[in-house]
Amino acid sequence: MKYLKNRLLLCFFLIVSLSKASVVDTIKTRVLNDLIFNANQIQEKDVIPFINSMLLNGSWNDINYKSSAVADDWEPSFHLDRLKNMCYVYMKNGQNLYLNKGLLTKIDSGLTYWFKVNPSSPNWWHNDIGKQMRFNIIGLLMEKHLRKELLTKIVNTLSAVPKMTGANLTDISTSVIYRGLIEGDLNRIKSGLNAISSEIKLSSGEGFKIDNSFHQHGAFLYNGGYGLVFLNTCSFWAEKTATTTLAFTQPKIAILTDMLLKGNCWMIRGNVMDYSTEGRGFTRTYSGQGKECMLYLRRMANANISKKNELTAAADRIQKGERQDISGNRHFWKSDFSAHHRASFYTSVKMCSKRTVGIEGGNGENLKGYWLPFGLNYIYRKGNEYQDIFPMWDWGFLPGVTNPNTVLFPGPSLSQSETFVGGVSDSTYGVAAMKLNIQNTTARKAWFLFDKELVALGTGINSTNTNEINTTINQTGLNANSLIVNGNSISKGVYKYDSLNWILNDSIAYIFPEKKTIVLKAQTQSGSWYNINNSQPQTVFSKDVFTLYFPHGKTPVNASYQYAVVPSISPTEAANYYKNIPFLVLKNTSQIQAVNYPGIGVTGIVFYEPGTVAINGSLSVSVNRSCILLVKKVSNNKYSVTIADPERTQAQIVCTLYNKNNIGNSYTFKMPSGDNSGKSVSANIDLPIISNVEYVDKDSLELDIYPQPSNGVFNVSFFTDHSSDLIIYIFDNLGKMVYMESLRNYTGNYHKVINLSEQPSGLYIMKIRVGERFKTYKLCIEK
Repeated sequence: MKYLKNRLLLCFFLIVSLSKASVVDTIKTRVLNDLIFNANQIQEKDVIPFINSMLLNGSWNDINYKSSAVADDWEPSFHLDRLKNMCYVYMKNGQNLYLNKGLLTKIDSGLTYWFKVNPSSPNWWHNDIGKQMRFNIIGLLMEKHLRKELLTKIVNTLSAVPKMTGANLTDISTSVIYRGLIEGDLNRIKSGLNAISSEIKLSSGEGFKIDNSFHQHGAFLYNGGYGLVFLNTCSFWAEKTATTTLAFTQPKIAILTDMLLKGNCWMIRGNVMDYSTEGRGFTRTYSGQGKECMLYLRRMANANISKKNELTAAADRIQKGERQDISGNRHFWKSDFSAHHRASFYTSVKMCSKRTVGIEGGNGENLKGYWLPFGLNYIYRKGNEYQDIFPMWDWGFLPGVTNPNTVLFPGPSLSQSETFVGGVSDSTYGVAAMKLNIQNTTARKAWFLFDKELVALGTGINSTNTNEINTTINQTGLNANSLIVNGNSISKGVYKYDSLNWILNDSIAYIFPEKKTIVLKAQTQSGSWYNINNSQPQTVFSKDVFTLYFPHGKTPVNASYQYAVVPSISPTEAANYYKNIPFLVLKNTSQIQAVNYPGIGVTGIVFYEPGTVAINGSLSVSVNRSCILLVKKVSNNKYSVTIADPERTQAQIVCTLYNKNNIGNSYTFKMPSGDNSGKSVSANIDLPIISNVEYVDKDSLELDIYPQPSNGVFNVSFFTDHSSDLIIYIFDNLGKMVYMESLRNYTGNYHKVINLSEQPSGLYIMKIRVGERFKTYKLCIEK
């Protein structure tokens, strides 16, 4: 019996031992396969110059091994990069240098020299992470080919235990795992994987946020940059451990998947990741990191079978440079960031508040980016609109930003003290708004995001700064062959307009409902990456740049602006758009900013304080607290209201809708708290039904409509002796708009035949807006 018991115990330990070996070998094989795949991307012809130029002692003449650089240009790291590529070529089957003894001797010499001089950087990252990232690959790839002494030195260089937090922890933990794979130490592998897994969680601090944004260096939006570094590591090990006993749990896999599909994919156009998500890294020549997301999507497709098709499809679109299959609006309330997608365009608004970090500089990077977080509004059609433009940017004129014309370094962490910063989203439409208070300059800014356009309002612009104050509409690439102003082609130059209706550049129209002074710069600009990031090349580049802005002058008092941006539009369409502007600016004051879009029944309102807005002759909205809201008509008497509290202070907000007889209905919104504070909430509100329609002020316009009833063809005549903006609407009995005409600064006699013969029989309502007042009339079609 004792003999049998010992045999069983021996079998148990053997099975456990084999199981451990099987897990280690499975993961190791998968990692090596990945490395061999990378080796196949390296061309011998690109590596041979470094092989031939290596000195006998294993060094290179063109590398300063005592470099004190702190950014990406720390030269000793180039030594390890060259050795890594030499190792790739050595392991590349079917090539001339595959397992070449001479090349192995060179690799041996290079590694020996490294450990002899032991370079050290003043930047801890190169010493604790960057160096190990190279040695991870060299050690595992060359494990069976290096001298034992050298392999031991490499292994001892790799991290023994996880430490730090966030993306830094995942990088160090990766080194721990590589060390465990080389040593065959399952426990070390587990410790590295467990450390990475422990960081895959929704956090109230740095890391994954509940709204699928990502924070690093405080409450700083970093879905690009550090977020991609984090995803790189997490997705790599999620794929390599899939189906093994060390696989990440499904909740962890879900968090990674959501960040990609519900976070990053909302920040990508074509193969470019929104530059606002990259922190200081967007001042590097390789910014615009959409292609990195493609790789991580494919990895997660192998780790998350239930979402494989969706993840793969998203990756395929990036690879083809196509837009994501996304249409809608999303406000990332944890990061003061709004993203808005349509088939024809993508736009984003980057803001900052007392709760968030706006931007950072450091390590010689982002030297001029002070104004980046104060309403930066990128406008993309394909995704390449801002490609390679940043060296040429005039950094005092950033898209969407109101600021003094001065170029400043942001320092290690920049924000503002205002708390009224946020956005509302019903998932289809959205409004982003912020109070601006920086550099002795204040403003109230809002962006209304619709199907074909964004509408931007600004007011309360005041400053005691000694520099000129401007609001930049856009600074982007110039298409000099399609630059059209008010219907006329113009050449490159600098222009100042006191009356500008619309302008078109690169199939994007800029529409101006009111007359303000506007400056257009269509000119060649020059600059170098080095001037914005001292680790980048000093080569000077030139590019044709389109800059459009409102000059508010010095020390403005209560200056304002309003404009619309309509992407993917032709010159004829732009002219027609201006002639029949489909939206109405209801308010643009320091108390309320509001835009109504009658054709889709949507109104966005920013209440900086409690107040009431009349949307039209039949509907008004009132709130008892400051907030941002959307109201959308659902049916004849039903409205969907979506509301958000940008200041995150209210437990509840009461919204009341009133009909034309001032009879209202209220709803008390319970506002989210904790990590959901600032999130939008929605509810339906019903208006009381009015049985009889009243027709008011008929005689004030001396209006005549005939015949009544008709078969759908009406003669409409009226006279007004007061110059006003007039808009004529006709609605059917369900409230659907069937006709609209806009008359700019109209005065005198009006006569027109309005043809509604394609409409069915029934009662129709004509509303004529004069200024902010509405006149209502009845039309009757009988067939």
